[in-house]
Amino acid sequence: MMTKEQKKNYVEEMKKVFSSNEAVMIAHYKGLNVKQLDQIRDEMRKKIEIIIKPRRKADLSQIISDNTKLKNFLRWKPKYNNLKLMVNSCIKWERKLS
Repeated sequence: MMTKEQKKNYVEEMKKVFSSNEAVMIAHYKGLNVKQLDQIRDEMRKKIEIIIKPRRKADLSQIISDNTKLKNFLRWKPKYNNLKLMVNSCIKWERKLS
């Protein structure tokens, strides 16, 4: 477990790293090997059966996220602001890889 001071130092170090690099990978601290990446690609190529059911009481009618902090921190602007365009871009990129 990191102390508050260690976290503060880590954030400062990351600010330096981010400011001196053009690309930053945001991840979940777990690596993937080539086989795992291939498995993910295979799964993405499969057809996904979508079953639409009535909304449950506890389900949210919509989910809104805000990337303002990340954009400000990285001084970055997303290329797309439309989910359909983003997904199509990802699919197009994946197809180039295969």
